[in-house]
Amino acid sequence: MKIEANLRIFITGKTQSGKSFLAKHILQQFNNRVIYDIKREYSALGLVVRNFKDFEKAIKGGCNKVVYQPEDLSQEHFNDICGFIYKNLKNIMFCVDEVHNFCTKSFIPFEFKKLITITQGDPYRIGVISITQRPANTHNDIISNSSLYIAFKLNLRNDIKAVEDSTGIPEEQLQELPYRWFFVYNDRSEKETITKHKPL
Repeated sequence: MKIEANLRIFITGKTQSGKSFLAKHILQQFNNRVIYDIKREYSALGLVVRNFKDFEKAIKGGCNKVVYQPEDLSQEHFNDICGFIYKNLKNIMFCVDEVHNFCTKSFIPFEFKKLITITQGDPYRIGVISITQRPANTHNDIISNSSLYIAFKLNLRNDIKAVEDSTGIPEEQLQELPYRWFFVYNDRSEKETITKHKPL
């Protein structure tokens, strides 16, 4: 799956459904990437750092593939990292795994909101991939700003309903979707499209 560098992409699905596998495939297309990896699943995709000081050192030292595995899992720390990216980086893909831990239904950190709302075009050209098991618990600003919505198998009723409401993918098809298969909802063209994909 070929992805443009500055897109907003939302990937959802239950545990082990295939979303991390697909995200890794997408991320490997980009020479410049930062991955916020709280589950420590993306270590092979860049220089691993675990605190702000080492993250800043890596970026200012010219490293263009960084996997940030934070020791501090607070929303405040995530906001600080997003603010640093906003002020210091351009032409990168920023991936946030388990984004619902930081951007709940009722709260989104201010600096991350700036990344998803104002950095798609010049001079920033920052792409954002938001990954979650719980679309029903994820802030609507993330979903509404995503032009590519990728849905793997889901089981929980409210999560399935959230995807159906956002994309029109039928509830029964999400429940019956085999593991590693996924739907792609794309609203970038004049006519919105929903396509079903086999595993990579």
